[in-house]
Amino acid sequence: IDIHPYVPGWTTPFAAVRHVYTIPLRALIPVGVENLQVASRSFSATSEAAGSARVIPTNMALGQAAGVVAALCARRGCTPTQVASSAGLLGEVHRLLRAQGALGGPDGTP
Repeated sequence: IDIHPYVPGWTTPFAAVRHVYTIPLRALIPVGVENLQVASRSFSATSEAAGSARVIPTNMALGQAAGVVAALCARRGCTPTQVASSAGLLGEVHRLLRAQGALGGPDGTP
C-alpha cells in the first residue's frame, strides 16, 4: 500500500498482505458532470483506498475500463452514468474487459 503519513508520528495500520478488490465504475464518474470519467489517481476514494489504488498498475486498469466504457457509450449513445446504473450495460463492460484479458476480482468480475 502506498500511503503516506499526514500527521507527525502516524504509522500505517495496514499489514503488507495482498488483497484483491474491485473499484466500482461510479468511482470514476464525477457527480454532476456528464460524459466524463476520471481514470487516474483523482478518482473518488478515501485516503486509505487511494493509497492502495494509486499505484501504476491499478491506474492502467482504471484507464482500460474507462476506455471500454467510452467506446461502449459511443456505440450505444449512452453516458457513463447510465452504464454504471444499468446491470445490462455494466455486464457488457465486464464481458469486453474479460475478452481483452483483464483479470477478474474475487467474484470473477473485472
